Amino acid sequence: MNKRIIATILIFVLTFGLIYGMLSGGMAVFSRRSVAYDTESEKTTKDFGIPKAWQERYGVSVLSEVDLLRDDDNDGLTLKEEYIHNTDPNNPDTDGDGYNDGREVANGYNPAGDGILDENKNGIPDKYEKDAAGNIIADTDEDVDGDGLSAHEEYLFGTDPNNPDTDGDGYNDGREVANGYDPTVPGDARIAVTIEIAKIDVKVPVVLAKSDDEKTLESDLNFGVIHYPGTPLPGQRGNAYIAGHSSNYSWSKGKYNYVFKRLNEVQEGDVITVRFLLHNRKEIIYSYLVQTNVETAPDDPRIFEQGYSKELTLTTCWPLGSDARRLMVKAVLQNDDTN
Repeated sequence: MNKRIIATILIFVLTFGLIYGMLSGGMAVFSRRSVAYDTESEKTTKDFGIPKAWQERYGVSVLSEVDLLRDDDNDGLTLKEEYIHNTDPNNPDTDGDGYNDGREVANGYNPAGDGILDENKNGIPDKYEKDAAGNIIADTDEDVDGDGLSAHEEYLFGTDPNNPDTDGDGYNDGREVANGYDPTVPGDARIAVTIEIAKIDVKVPVVLAKSDDEKTLESDLNFGVIHYPGTPLPGQRGNAYIAGHSSNYSWSKGKYNYVFKRLNEVQEGDVITVRFLLHNRKEIIYSYLVQTNVETAPDDPRIFEQGYSKELTLTTCWPLGSDARRLMVKAVLQNDDTN
């Protein structure tokens, strides 16, 4: 009887030992896996958020938080910022465009390629949204401060989207822009405007006429082409109307007497570029795509016709040496950009 008890106990002990061993082995496996994960976590922590692969690509090492603040190529970006913006920490101008990476980031541009830093793809740089608006701008057409400028226009002109009178001169930003004044500078600070038509080698100043008096307009034409008062400026909603000479009297001393003499060569699909230069040297560029080029009567209502779209109308006297008819070019805004 005692032998049976002893045998039973031995079997129980052996069975228990076997089961324990299996469980111990399994636990050891789990334990080793746990150690592996801990090691990986520790590794990530030691790299302070910058993947090893990125470090190896550029031959850098992050061994402490101090390393994150290094600026090895003196471009104004720390090592951490180089990683965030996907730039080369050993090259101050990653995209080779002549501007160092730190300067591009500071001005809202992409240091690793063309265009702006625009995470939400709304056409407004992340830096402007953060600094001026204080948040991501969802609706670029919204006019938060009621000054007549959309959120996108506030960005283009560098105005405060939360202040209707950025320069504090008593005139709201939208009214200043509509009348050709720089909304960021108080007083009589006009926007410098030029128009370019590469197809016919034209690059000429645009005079922002203050009066539609015929003698005043004729005088203004000595200094470029004229933007007709009362019509929207280029870039604004509606029909911006600009006129220039194609020919003039032989005794006239104007420098731009024949500026539009080749306007008849402009065809559908050609590009007309209008540039605004603000007093802070910021440039706003509007590109128009030509839709039509027709000969018409001087009083054709389409010259001044206003609509909802952003259009540009150019006219000049036609044929050359005559003011009996007009050549009329119509174009539609394609895009806008800044530098």
